Formats: sequence, structure tokens, C-alpha cells
Amino acid sequence: MAKHIISVDLLGMELRQLGASKVQINSSKVLYVQFDIKDNLCISYFFNIRDEGKIYIQRIEPYPIRNYGFETVENILSFVRRDVELFANASKSSNFPLFLKIIDTNYYVRKELEQLFLMRNVPHGLLEELLEDDLRILEKIKGAEFSALEESLSDISEDYVGILDGASIISTADYNIDEFATSQYLEGALSENDKDE
Repeated sequence: MAKHIISVDLLGMELRQLGASKVQINSSKVLYVQFDIKDNLCISYFFNIRDEGKIYIQRIEPYPIRNYGFETVENILSFVRRDVELFANASKSSNFPLFLKIIDTNYYVRKELEQLFLMRNVPHGLLEELLEDDLRILEKIKGAEFSALEESLSDISEDYVGILDGASIISTADYNIDEFATSQYLEGALSENDKDE
């Protein structure tokens, strides 16, 4: 595989052209980007350019997603463009706040489960019950009746899935998603000497 030379400055400029309201560069390999969708909604990302020529992206807000690795700026821009478009559309729904609350609750369930398992001797039966509950929820989601997205948005979501299928996922051992769960953490980590484009 040919090595790609990826410039954090070029990536920041391209993301600004996509409509990013904030681009902060910390060193030559780390980037924080924010898109303001509405007064009460922003989408923010943390980018890390690795020596092997891959860009790793993690969405921070409105809720964190795991890290995805991309090999080209074009693929990153396609992912971000579609992500922002899908959130802008979804935020118009009266159910959007409830959706975010469900996501937030599931985040804390995962965190509590991890603490329970790592700090205590958990009975096998309890873990089986929790797994059964999760599987029931998944089946309920998969079996739910829903109306289709507008034609143009369904094209976006299919492209979005295609882009993600081509991305590699890095393990949480490389990055702790909890560390970057809020942009306030990242902003605190950026020093005054960092560039703000």
C-alpha cells in the first residue's frame, strides 16, 4: 500500500469549507472540529493522523462513536458531510431529544456494566439476564415499523454505510472513548499555544 501524506492543515481547511464553525489544531497530527447545526446542537469530531498515513476520526458530540480509520482525505470529508447532513435532518424530528436521551442512557448502562464486571464478582446468571435484555431490545429495534427517509436522504444514508464499511475500526485500547466524550475535555487539553483557524 502506498503511503499517503496527509496534512492536518489541509484537512482543517477542507473541513472549514464543509461548514465547520470551529477548527483547532494541536500539533501536526491532532485536530478538533465542530459543526453548529442549531442553537442547541453541534457535532464535533476528534481527528488523529497517524504515521502510517491513516486518519482516525471519533465523533464526540452529540454522542461519541468509536474510532474509524480512513486512508484518504476524500473519504473523511464524505463521512463528515453525510454525518452532518443526517444529523441536521434528524434534529428536525420532535423525537430527536428522546433519541439522544436513549443514546445517553445506553452510554451510562455500558459504563455501569463495565464497572460492575471489573470491580465485582458478578454471577453468571445476572450477565445472562442482561444479555437477554439487550438482545430483546435489538430485536425490537430491528422489527420496528417505520417510514422511509426522503429519497435524497436514503441515498445519503446508503453512501454513509458504504463509507463506514470501507473504514477500519480501531480498538478502544488505542483511545479511551470516555476521555473524549465531551468537547469540554478536549478544549481543556488544548493549550493556548495551539492554533485556532
